[in-house]
Amino acid sequence: MVRLLVPFAFILLLVQSGCATGPVYQEYAASAVPPTSGRGRVYIYRPSALPLGDTGIPVHVNDVLVEHWPPPRSFLVVDLPAGEVRVRIYSGEEVFSLWSGETRYVRISASMGYGATNLHLELVDAGLAGSELEGLRLVGEVTGGPDPFR
Repeated sequence: MVRLLVPFAFILLLVQSGCATGPVYQEYAASAVPPTSGRGRVYIYRPSALPLGDTGIPVHVNDVLVEHWPPPRSFLVVDLPAGEVRVRIYSGEEVFSLWSGETRYVRISASMGYGATNLHLELVDAGLAGSELEGLRLVGEVTGGPDPFR
């Protein structure tokens, strides 16, 4: 029985890892325009390929729904006015300050619990985030234009 489950789980991870179709992080970062004056940038990323079930993850930034289903191995980019930022999923939140011109990184990580997947948000430093973002694909961005987060 275990021999049958291992190949099935591997195929499921391969199928889910192809869900985000945007550019990989290296391409995006190389061509990204910096945030406008008075704004900073937040990367919200999910490096794990661990499936999270059928319901998805509503990701809120300052109480505005940004993305309902960040696929495995993907990232979101959100430019915000400098100030306090609150990133929230149903199982927790991260609150931090964002300075003008600053870039911050929030990781969504998943672990298997007893019969369920446990999700965690964590503010991580640029060095760790840079290595974890390699190979991840862009799934969405909120940059420029009117500010939906006021």
